[in-house]
Amino acid sequence: MDFRVSETAYTTCEAVVNAVSEQPVDGDFILPEYCPDVASVLKCHLTTTVQSRQMSGDRLTMEGTVGLRVLYLDEDRRCVRVCEFSQPFSTAFSLPPLTNKAFFYWHTETDYVNCRAVSPRRLDIHGAFTVTLTVMDTVEHEVIAAVEGDGVYTRRTPLTCTVPAAFQEKPFTVSEVLELGGDRHPAETMVYTAVTPRVSECKVLQNKAIVKGALQVCGLYVTDAVNGTMEEATAEIPFSQIVDMEGLSEEWLCDAMITVTASEVHVESSQGGDNTLLSVSAKLLCRLYGWRLESVDAVCDAYSARCPLQMENYNLPTMRLNAVHRDEVTVRQTCDLPTEDVQDISGVWCTVLSVGMTGDGDSMKLDGRLLWCMLAEDGRGEVAYYERTEPFSVSLADGGRDDKPQVTVCHTACQMLGNGKVEMRTTLAVTRRPTSTAAYTVPRTVTADETAAYPPDKAALKIVYAEKGESLWEIARRSRTAVEAIMEENHLTEDVLSADTVLMIPLS
Repeated sequence: MDFRVSETAYTTCEAVVNAVSEQPVDGDFILPEYCPDVASVLKCHLTTTVQSRQMSGDRLTMEGTVGLRVLYLDEDRRCVRVCEFSQPFSTAFSLPPLTNKAFFYWHTETDYVNCRAVSPRRLDIHGAFTVTLTVMDTVEHEVIAAVEGDGVYTRRTPLTCTVPAAFQEKPFTVSEVLELGGDRHPAETMVYTAVTPRVSECKVLQNKAIVKGALQVCGLYVTDAVNGTMEEATAEIPFSQIVDMEGLSEEWLCDAMITVTASEVHVESSQGGDNTLLSVSAKLLCRLYGWRLESVDAVCDAYSARCPLQMENYNLPTMRLNAVHRDEVTVRQTCDLPTEDVQDISGVWCTVLSVGMTGDGDSMKLDGRLLWCMLAEDGRGEVAYYERTEPFSVSLADGGRDDKPQVTVCHTACQMLGNGKVEMRTTLAVTRRPTSTAAYTVPRTVTADETAAYPPDKAALKIVYAEKGESLWEIARRSRTAVEAIMEENHLTEDVLSADTVLMIPLS
């Protein structure tokens, strides 16, 4: 028997690195001369930005900056003051051998931060954060594309997945001078700022992509340091960037991520001399990932009418990125004020603690926990800091489930309702990257035992009683004949029987 096996290359995508680096933050900090003495620490914020990465051999080194913002009260306990410190950090990861198609994903997350005043001019700060790195890379496989020979029959299945095809980074800067506007009072100092980029569209063209989005700016500033009066300012600065990527085609799936590498928000004087302008400058990094669809037809089963075939099977796992969906949802919650003595809420902000998805199709929900942070004034005019954790659940439009959606806070606001109640509202930007996984059972090897040839059939036809749900492939395998021959002889159009049937089996 002339027996031949042909193979073809099939590329899959796998997470070759899933690593976490824990980084401590410890320091004894002296207040700058322009900062008043500390009477009471309200809150310490820790932020981290990765500013560069270098590969050397089998190591990836990431360097960045840890930013510490301490909110505190001065001796009068009426005005919220702020002091800021920064220090560099560096972390390294071990890498396996990678191809030039590898995709790098990273993010940082604050674990905890504690701050205490050792003296009116000294702060002792301890904390920790983690840097998480995921590397997706292509892995080459050889699959059997054809098994040929006299009396050999094969069943084929399409293998499909998405694989990394191209990666590009582009740094850019967004700068804008904004008017506080409306009836807002001039600002003296900034207390809290949050600069959050949000991608709204990634349009794919030949060899380039157009990435559009907006920079969400939220700020809390002091208007009267004597009385401690504070006001909030929010703004949205749109941006659009053209990112060149060699080989990018409209058939690819393109994903864009934007991170802040540095930002500065401060007040400026207008032409009239009042501090009614807000200067925003942010250095951003756009990471563009191009995914290509890989598809081949591979043999998943085979048999011969002439002699036994031996197959060594294995499971070939595959992953497919189906889409990238971007949603904006609002979480509304009514809760009790932290104390009965709260007379006014000076400012609020919010942090996402945990998030996940439940359900499928039209019933998909985004579930998680939010940390509400609040600066409030009591009846004596003194300011206190409060925080509380609240669960939330909001519905999402159909678009696929992602067990690890990317969620960022765009804006937070509140309204006192009376009777000791407050309504909190947070706008969240949600990015979903639904994927599907499959493990195909395919043969690694196929060999023919020609020394154990089947005896020739003595009849040209036989009768088989088949049950509903049986596969014609399995019936043909047992009978050592072709599926097409059974279908033609019995006038069938489907491979699986829809009812109990008496089949006429033509024999080879």
